[in-house]
Amino acid sequence: MSRKVFSALRFIAVAGVGVICLFTAWADTRNGLLKYFDSFEITPKAKPAGLEINIRRNIIWCQVQGENLFLDVFWPKAQGIYPLVVNIHGGGWSLGSKEMDEALCRYLAERGYTVFNINYRLAPIHKFPAQVNDSLGAVIWAKEHAGKYQGDPFRAAVMGDSAGGNLSAMVAFAYDSPEFTPSYSSSRGFNASVQAAVLIYGVYDMTRFNSPRNKWVSFFYSYLGGPENMFPERYLKASPVAYLGQTKNYPSVLIIGGDKDSLYSHSLDFKNELAERGIKYSFYTARGGHHGFISVSYSKPARETFPVIGEFLDRELKGETEVKVRQGISRNP
Repeated sequence: MSRKVFSALRFIAVAGVGVICLFTAWADTRNGLLKYFDSFEITPKAKPAGLEINIRRNIIWCQVQGENLFLDVFWPKAQGIYPLVVNIHGGGWSLGSKEMDEALCRYLAERGYTVFNINYRLAPIHKFPAQVNDSLGAVIWAKEHAGKYQGDPFRAAVMGDSAGGNLSAMVAFAYDSPEFTPSYSSSRGFNASVQAAVLIYGVYDMTRFNSPRNKWVSFFYSYLGGPENMFPERYLKASPVAYLGQTKNYPSVLIIGGDKDSLYSHSLDFKNELAERGIKYSFYTARGGHHGFISVSYSKPARETFPVIGEFLDRELKGETEVKVRQGISRNP
């Protein structure tokens, strides 16, 4: 059998397994949605943070491989220069869109931030490192265009949940890695570095997902092209933990996990990795939080977590060191 034929058969086999796993996971997710949403305790809507906001939707921030990438911007109507936040949605690198996190983006804008809520290319059509390149490019675009929306490019944070938490961590720790080429480049010399990162129930060591029995594995196959034994370099390069120790200027990090989330241990382990290296971090456990809770904005875990994120960003980007830390969040425990 020729090498070309063998390669083609291997590709078809991997693609077939990936499609089957992806549809199986989607079917399981769909069947469990009602039970999932019913599991959240509903709490009254949080009071507005105080500021009226402007919203601009579906701005094309990049055109790459014939695809338009969109973002929404939320910023206060009041005059001022505000720190900027780039939000990266979740969805297993294969699903989802910026609309999933609009409630959190609105909350932060009302609190005094210019928030860029982005879309990026999705797997399986676009595989790693497209999503990392898009996340890096979006931060650069936000800095380049910050002034138009009263944003300060020198006070920047990245934020994301689930797959977006992974990508946000890649921005935080691998922004200067030669492995990646941002989808947008600045004419003014901006890079994708940030001063703060909010990482919400993300995955930080991709090499831990090498078992076909893992319920999340279909998303990893979709994103990285197949199992780890076929693409070991991709699994390593897509792991934020692999870049600790390589970047000189680390951002301050807030790690958030839900105690009902099967991926909670990944947040705890990443916290320990940061602690071992003396990287400045905070850690918060959302009580009753299942995976995906931050997008269920009416839920008690989400409503309790929104202010935690706001207080962290206030301290790191606004210099408000006297802000009282909410009960349940610890500084370098």
